[in-house]
Amino acid sequence: MGLTLLGGCRNADPVLTGIPDKPVLTAEPTDEFSTEAQVERKDDSEVTKYVKPEGVWIDVRHFGGRSFRQNRDRLVTQMGEITSMESLANDRGREIHFATGSLRLLNDKIYLIKVALPESTRRSNALELLGFPPFSDDPVTTHREYRFNHEWNFRRIRMVRLDAKSEFVTHVEAWRWIPGEYIDRR
Repeated sequence: MGLTLLGGCRNADPVLTGIPDKPVLTAEPTDEFSTEAQVERKDDSEVTKYVKPEGVWIDVRHFGGRSFRQNRDRLVTQMGEITSMESLANDRGREIHFATGSLRLLNDKIYLIKVALPESTRRSNALELLGFPPFSDDPVTTHREYRFNHEWNFRRIRMVRLDAKSEFVTHVEAWRWIPGEYIDRR
């Protein structure tokens, strides 16, 4: 009788339950939302769809971390003509100077943008001119600058103040990342 029960319960093929007939996930997103990594994988035709937001003078937030080659014409349009280029020491890439500022790139990716503002302006207005939201957490404030660390996917945003008692800023440096710095360090 024991042998009959063991033989009667045995199936020829294993059975898995709960597996759908069709795949649940697709390789490409089908809706209009996609991650930044997926946007970078798209061809150059996607790059042509950029439109500078209204009220933005130089779209620093957009250009930080992007390819210089793919955005060169837009950068010249917003920052003026290229005045000079130089190689930086210690494998830190190149620095390119424009009429209104400069940028640094490493392996064709822009990691630093420096801009002299057209006129001294309040911190919130300066952020808006450069494509950032006007408000954030309180910055680190020193006698000569305001500094934001790890905001809007930038490692550091440094805003040089007009003087020690002024709320107005004259220059902005936006570091998307700092070459040679450990990512996990703050």
